[in-house]
Order: sequence, then structure tokens, then C-alpha cells
Amino acid sequence: MSKVVKVNTMGSFEPIKKTAVYCRISTSRTRQPSSLENQISGLITYVSRQYNLKLVGVYTDIGSGRSTESRKELKRLLADCDDGDVDCIVTKSISRFGRNTAELLRICRSLKEKKIDVYFLSENMHSLDPSGELSISLAAAVAEGESFNKSEAIKWGIAKSAENENSAIYSRKCYGYQSTGDDLVIVEDEADVVRRIFDSYLSGKGSYAIKTMLEKEGIPSPTGKAAWSKRTIEKMLTNEKYCGDVILYKTFVSEYPSSERVENSGEHKQIAVQNHHKAIIEREKFEAVQALIKERGRTDQ
Repeated sequence: MSKVVKVNTMGSFEPIKKTAVYCRISTSRTRQPSSLENQISGLITYVSRQYNLKLVGVYTDIGSGRSTESRKELKRLLADCDDGDVDCIVTKSISRFGRNTAELLRICRSLKEKKIDVYFLSENMHSLDPSGELSISLAAAVAEGESFNKSEAIKWGIAKSAENENSAIYSRKCYGYQSTGDDLVIVEDEADVVRRIFDSYLSGKGSYAIKTMLEKEGIPSPTGKAAWSKRTIEKMLTNEKYCGDVILYKTFVSEYPSSERVENSGEHKQIAVQNHHKAIIEREKFEAVQALIKERGRTDQ
């Protein structure tokens, strides 16, 4: 079967390129969805105006551009490229496609071997251009530098906030509390559930038995679901906020370019503040539960 072709403005024939649009935003916060819609709309409009491009798919990710690992839609797009379903990719900018220079170039080189072009609209760059790789690498290095600076600024801001015990960073709400910005205030109906969980554990119930009990009684989980997870109950049983304390840096983000949050096993200094807010669980009871958890070895026994 012959390829579909269109006549360009010069009167010659060119094959129609099966074109995919790729969009990415960093978070799902309030303003971001409209940014994603604008990206999609702008790119679809661009493709529709090109005589030799035919839209075959729209791929969208929400998350960091530092790695492909968490970007399911980019992975799907690359798989479709491998299957021959895509001839060309159009994306808003280099930073939308990726902020890790080495990984970005690896993807572009892999696609180049298949003769698949990536067009970066803002920079007006084609990865298949002879000078494309150098131009893309320079622009990607700038985007990566901006991402690194932003990451370091966020870390610095958190560290400065941690120096002030009245900072909102100490008053992040959890189930049983609501935040007023500089304090945690008990939500009584949720606090009653927290007390039952601690009392049930001390009476001999494990996390699975507590989960079953709450579900049978129709008590919604912290996320409002009918089903509770054992992990949620286990985390609640070890949450120091319930005895009035706050510990910062129980987890931390590993070094750039990774955006993975990992457990702190001594790599980062922790900050602990006792009696920061009103407790839901008496300290003696909280410590008794911690001792019992340690004795049992794991909370589901």
C-alpha cells in the first residue's frame, strides 16, 4: 500500500507524518490544569495547520521532567514510536519534554535512529536537523540548570522555615487535626477514631483487625474511602503528632536530579519539637504503643 501524500506549497509531494503531541505540567495544583489545556490546544492547532502532519495521538504527563521513570505517557509514546505508530513528535519546549540533558539526548538519538523527528515549538528546533543535537543540548543544559536552581531554592526555603517553630511547616495537618496556619487544632470526630485505633492496638488487635473493625462500622478512611489500608493504620500508630510532637525530615528528597522522597536513616539531620500542639493521645499511651510495635516486630501481628 502506498503512503498518503500531500502537495506542499512548492508543488512537490511529501508523505504525511503520523504526528503525536506530547505535553507535561509539573503538578496538579489549581492553575496547572489550565496550563495543560493550553499546551494541548496550542499544539493541536499547530499540527492542524501543517500540510504534511496528521495528528494520531495526544500524550500528557503530570510530574517532574527530570526522569522518564514516573512519566507513563512518555513511556507509552516511546513504545508507540518503536511500534511504528508515530513519525513525528511535537512538544511545546525542551523543558516540557525533559529537564535531564543526558536523558533527553539519549531519547532524541534513539528516535533519530528510527528517523522520528521531535519538534520543539518554542525553540523552533528539530531533532533531525544536522545541527539539532548541539542546539538541543545547549538549550536543555539551560533548562536543567533552571530546574537545579529551583530545587535548591525550595530546599533552602524549607530549611529556613524549619528554624522557626511557629512556621506553617510544623503545622501540616494530618487525620485528627486541622491546620490554622501556625497551629494544629483537634477535629473531635476524627480524634475519636484515632483514640480507638490506639486503644484497639493496645488491647491486642493488629492493624488488619483494626482495618476490618473500622470498615464494618462504616467509618471512612482519611481520604474518605470506605476501605482502610493497613499501611495507613500503621503510619497513624507511629505518628508523633498524636502525642503533641513534630519531627521534621523523617523523609527527604534525594540529590538532584532525582525527585524521589526517601526515608531518613541518618543522612539528614532531623528536627524534633515536643509539646508543639495539643495531643490526642497521652504520651504514656503513645510510648506504650511504640514499645508494643517494637516487641511484636511488625504491626500486623
